[in-house]
Amino acid sequence: MRYFFLILIIILLFAFSISAYGVLSWRVFYDKAEVTALACPQTREGTVFLNLTSLGPMTGIIIKVEKEGIKITDSQDELYQASWGDIILKGKEKISLSFPLRLEKGDLFLEAAVVAKLAYRFLEFQEKEKILNFVLIRTEEEKVEVTVEEGLTAFTIKKAPEELKETKKRLGEFISEEEQTALEKKIGHSFIEHEQMRLDTSLGFYSAGGERKWGLEIAGSGKIYGGDVDLSFYLQEDDPYLQPGFLKWKSEMEGIGFEIGRLPSKIYGMEEAVRFVWKRKGSEFPQKNWSSLSLYFPDKELKDNLILAYGDEFNLSPNIYLQGEVSSEGSYTGGLSYDGTNLDLSVYGSWLEAQSTLKYGTSLGYDLGNNYFFGWSGKKENDEFSQRWIVKIPLLSTWELFLEGREHEYSQEKKDKIISLTNVFSLNNNLKGRFRYENITQEIFEEEGWVNYPSQRYIASLRYVLNPKLSLDYQIVATHNKGIDAQTRLRADYKISPKARIWVGTAFPEIFKKEDLKSIGFEYQLNSDWELEAQYQGFQQNNFYIKLCKSFSFDTPTRGGTIYGKTIDSLGNPISQIKIKAKNYQVITNEEGEYEIKGIPPGDYEVTIARETVPARYQAETVSQSISLKSGGKKEINFQLIPLSSFIGQIYEDRNKNGQYDPGEGIPGVVLGVDGRITASDSKGSYGFYNLPPGNYRIYLDLERLPDAYEVEGETEKYVDMVSYKPVTGIDFTLKTKKKEIIFQKIP
Repeated sequence: MRYFFLILIIILLFAFSISAYGVLSWRVFYDKAEVTALACPQTREGTVFLNLTSLGPMTGIIIKVEKEGIKITDSQDELYQASWGDIILKGKEKISLSFPLRLEKGDLFLEAAVVAKLAYRFLEFQEKEKILNFVLIRTEEEKVEVTVEEGLTAFTIKKAPEELKETKKRLGEFISEEEQTALEKKIGHSFIEHEQMRLDTSLGFYSAGGERKWGLEIAGSGKIYGGDVDLSFYLQEDDPYLQPGFLKWKSEMEGIGFEIGRLPSKIYGMEEAVRFVWKRKGSEFPQKNWSSLSLYFPDKELKDNLILAYGDEFNLSPNIYLQGEVSSEGSYTGGLSYDGTNLDLSVYGSWLEAQSTLKYGTSLGYDLGNNYFFGWSGKKENDEFSQRWIVKIPLLSTWELFLEGREHEYSQEKKDKIISLTNVFSLNNNLKGRFRYENITQEIFEEEGWVNYPSQRYIASLRYVLNPKLSLDYQIVATHNKGIDAQTRLRADYKISPKARIWVGTAFPEIFKKEDLKSIGFEYQLNSDWELEAQYQGFQQNNFYIKLCKSFSFDTPTRGGTIYGKTIDSLGNPISQIKIKAKNYQVITNEEGEYEIKGIPPGDYEVTIARETVPARYQAETVSQSISLKSGGKKEINFQLIPLSSFIGQIYEDRNKNGQYDPGEGIPGVVLGVDGRITASDSKGSYGFYNLPPGNYRIYLDLERLPDAYEVEGETEKYVDMVSYKPVTGIDFTLKTKKKEIIFQKIP
């Protein structure tokens, strides 16, 4: 078991070392996928230019070439434009160009930095390896945080986000030559042919009381072949050299997984084991339907050196599930849980054969709403009983009150109890605090028997941020038990630079006494991946450590799925330059109206058409479709656009009575309506309704708005069945001049 991890370390380090081979020309990566064939990188006077015509669709950039110049819509739908020969792209801001704007054999080449700006990506230049890498823009670099309790063996690593921080050069292993050729010929492809794995390493040296040790810890997380991977193990100088760690791989979509190392058991707690897990299919409620088969190598004094155990969990309803485990040595455990919107309730019981121990208990959590909460748990183990309860009460928007009680009954004679009250508050963005009161009752055995020793403890702490660089933490702990014992501590944290910080923790006010210093620490980020940390702690024991930390990100093969399809109109004609989106993945249809997004991680997706890319003469019949994509699966999603048409006609007075419109007979200002829309005839009597989908329409004159000098001659409405995308013409209406009544009046 332990040699397994040693072999794994050697394999990982070897794999990482062989990934760094040299390249002779520029290679381009976008969102972890190599796009060199699309980008066609060129160098002019030391500046790298990329083919935006072919690279644009993958980056979400839309290019429209016109006679006078060019219009570019960036990935955030902001419009930029420039005339041929210009050296500035004009939009929401001005982007300067190194060379006058022009086409080269029909393609547009722009500086790599300009492409990155239009794609809203950060551009990493690796001059030595000749690599350009477009990565997501991050507002703040997150570091690997390492804390130490006692020496190297207590390293704990907080995983940094799984974002690309350095580019590995083995993408070519996952994209075939045929696919590279297809990339050069087709625009409508987006390749995400890999996933990512991240390793966080920490190599340290520790000294305490004259004893010196070194250690190496490796923790990792990510995805390999569509499954979630999590691993952690530790090497140290002393025997045993390899501390028990773990390696886990689990695929939700495939419904299988394995685990090896020090694993949690429902019966035994943490044990060294090998485990295979699988998900049962066909269940009405699939949320918790995982089974497991485990082989334990117990380090406790059990009857057997090897124990085989079967574990299971399954839903009785969407909120209620059973879980349990039974082993070959006769131990077993089981539980019933309810997970509701506001209420969580569980009961469990276990029997340990080797210790002849029966354990059972229950827990309850209830969210009362408005930030009120109540929780209780109790456990019985042979003759011992323990319970805990907590109540959360919001006082103000920035003040919270917690009431908590803990009790442990070892026997009828011995009981320990703690009742506490905690107040957490925030006065402003710079000052936060916490006050806690504890009433402690302990029973200690003395000559006369068990004696009750009550005591009270008061803990007050404040954190004040003086400025972005300096913060202070002050704490006082006072215990009242046949006298008062008070301790005060102060910790100052100072950020020297964006890459370095130092902190000092000491008893207060004896700041300069060596024996009262609690810790002095220093942290320096050498670059984006390397970090150095040193700390002296517990000067009375002469402890110190120094660690060198590094994070590795590298690509792993995926078993993602593929989404593909066509965009056509109702007549079967392909429509190009339509943006298709599936979450963060997007692509532009090619000249044949085709698109394809490969290597997408399994999951649920909403495949949509970007409305802004639909030409004005079309209307999308369906703008989105929901799919569930499995690992290795393919989904064909086609979109149909409806050609829009128009009605065109004349409003005129047939003065020569020839039954048709002649120049000069048009009547302006006549109002017409169709399907909720209205328009009016122009100065020549012409009118039109545009961008209408096929269908039956009623076109009518608004009689209440007729010009005063005219009246209707003929029909006041017409019906048209529009089935073609071609405009319908000749929808004319005729009016005539009103006759004026002549009144003769006798002159007196």
